[in-house]
Amino acid sequence: MIRLSTATLLLAVTAPIAAQQDTAAARDTLRFRLQPVQVSLLRGSSVDLRTPAAVTPIGRSAIQDAQLTIGLDEALAGVPGVVVNNRYNFSLGTRIAIRGSGARAGFGVRGIKLLQDGIPLTMPDGQANVNNIDLGSAGRIEVLRGPASSLYGNAAGGVVAIETEPAPNRGFAGEVRTLAGDNWSDGIDRFTKHQVKVGGRSNALDYLISASRLETDGFRSFSQAKQTVINSRLGLELSEASRLTLLFNLADAPIAQNPGSLPLDSVRRNPDMAWPNNVRQKTGEAAKQTQAGLGYQQRTARGALNASVYGLTRELENPLPTTYITLSRKGGGARAAYAHNASLSRRPLGLTIGADLEHQSDDRAEHNNQLGVKGTTLTRDQTDQVTSVGPFVQAHIALTPRFDLSLGLRYDLVRFETEDRFTADQNDNSGDRTLSALSPRAAVLFALSDASSLYASVGTAFQTPTTTELINRLGDDGQPAAGFNESLEPQRAVNLEAGIKGHAANRFRYEATVYQMTVRDPVLQFLVVEGRDFYRNSGEIRHRGLELAGAAAIHSSFMIEAAYTFSDFVFIDDGVAANAFEGNELPGVAPHHLFTRVRVQPLRQLTFEVEDDYTAEFFANDANTASNPAANVIDARVHFAFSAGGVALRPFIGVNNVFDKEYNSSVVVNQFQNRFYEPAPGRNLYIGTAVRFGGW
Repeated sequence: MIRLSTATLLLAVTAPIAAQQDTAAARDTLRFRLQPVQVSLLRGSSVDLRTPAAVTPIGRSAIQDAQLTIGLDEALAGVPGVVVNNRYNFSLGTRIAIRGSGARAGFGVRGIKLLQDGIPLTMPDGQANVNNIDLGSAGRIEVLRGPASSLYGNAAGGVVAIETEPAPNRGFAGEVRTLAGDNWSDGIDRFTKHQVKVGGRSNALDYLISASRLETDGFRSFSQAKQTVINSRLGLELSEASRLTLLFNLADAPIAQNPGSLPLDSVRRNPDMAWPNNVRQKTGEAAKQTQAGLGYQQRTARGALNASVYGLTRELENPLPTTYITLSRKGGGARAAYAHNASLSRRPLGLTIGADLEHQSDDRAEHNNQLGVKGTTLTRDQTDQVTSVGPFVQAHIALTPRFDLSLGLRYDLVRFETEDRFTADQNDNSGDRTLSALSPRAAVLFALSDASSLYASVGTAFQTPTTTELINRLGDDGQPAAGFNESLEPQRAVNLEAGIKGHAANRFRYEATVYQMTVRDPVLQFLVVEGRDFYRNSGEIRHRGLELAGAAAIHSSFMIEAAYTFSDFVFIDDGVAANAFEGNELPGVAPHHLFTRVRVQPLRQLTFEVEDDYTAEFFANDANTASNPAANVIDARVHFAFSAGGVALRPFIGVNNVFDKEYNSSVVVNQFQNRFYEPAPGRNLYIGTAVRFGGW
């Protein structure tokens, strides 16, 4: 492994990441604005420096300005403890890991709770898709690092919450944004994204509607994608103390080709190739998802009520190398929480009680794949239903003006039911299981001053197996058998952490967190038989880490930000006597990651940014026999701002991978054919502009 130098570590300590600001004034100056930053991921509003948790807020400018707004890796690159691997494969989606949770996901997001405007994108079974996230209309992202099942239940090894940007402050406003890019290295990877947003306010009504269209050829062969996303929010002030919010989101991705992962020799010889069998079988997906939600907020003299209901549908066609999957999903749920402000022995006490109810129903059919066409041979026909309910309570008390105590507790029931309609194999895979978990959390915070605080916490998380993992069972003879796997249990984690955060001299922000997390009974794939994946609980994995972040405004026109993550994730017990993985590193997560951004603003209308992203070498399999080489990638961009006659013009130019480095952006952990690697594109250029008018 490559070791970081002392100078590099010193840079991470003395020049880390700032929380982004959303106002125009903050975008026009590099000085810190030290007003309290509100965070809401703890299911209640609190000030960042009085929040006893590792929470990172990201503002609109960092998400949108001069960015491609295509992948979450753009917005979350500077968050310590978070690994976001852009697979450059819209069929599989972005891989997100927080302190190791989610690192094994073969597709989509696993083990992380994703929210969009309060609506869970993570389904009750613990899996999530990112297809319908519209970064071009995102106004804020909050990231909670570490276990959060006391707040969010199943698969909450960390939380990422995206909020749609607010409507303009007054009147009517709009924005047209367009960009195009190309790969300088080989002349392919052409991509375009066009977006239109309109919003306005009129008396008690406010609204925002966004529509975008993305098309890309993909830098690898057979990686074309097309995607249309509509995102909207309508708000109605019912009174001075109550509000109704209507949300609607539509994502249509008719083409998302999957070029597949590659073995090391193919990566070295031709990194933009597609795996031949993926091309032959035309692997990929076509998906359409619609979701809507209705939220109600009511403020009272002593508290606030937040309640919402939501529903979604998803249609999917997913040709894989050996199977053609069709899926029709219906899901929905309800969430409610009441926060009450009281006192206990004359000390301020905040008490929140609430509950979440979620349900998903999947009609799944699998046929043979005949060169990308659904075959006539049916191999699976079933309905999977997952229902979860989770009541929770949390309390926050100020024991002294500087010392706070927070407590939380949640109980979850998750029920899995499968109705097997496939009879050709004479096996009935119907079954049901109910899994449960009690998730406590406790934290203390001591305010060193108005500008800094120390905190410590103990938290828990659990993650259930999915339906697919439960229905694939081996019999006593080691062969596939019918029925649910009764021996597969949820994995559970206990996390201890301590941190310090603050700001100083109106020019510096800093944050440092150290933690140790024990994961017991992790759910691992261990066998593939007749095209079916089989899973077991491993023994124990220990996660240790150090996260440093902050920023320094050296001058009013010069800022440096950085985030450093040290990860020491080790198998304590691999759960199988035949293996000898004890002491091995957990694959998929680098031991060192350093992100640095330099921002120079010589003129109020002109901004230069350079980002350096270093990832150390890391392993790709449990046996630690295959590794992904270290990579250091530099991106650069410049953006302008001109205004005339009520219209603002914001052109921008960016170059990713400036020095055309060959590297892999992601790996497929434990890929059984040793095809671990997913290459990243070489040097690529994009250019675009945003035209704004009205109140924005």
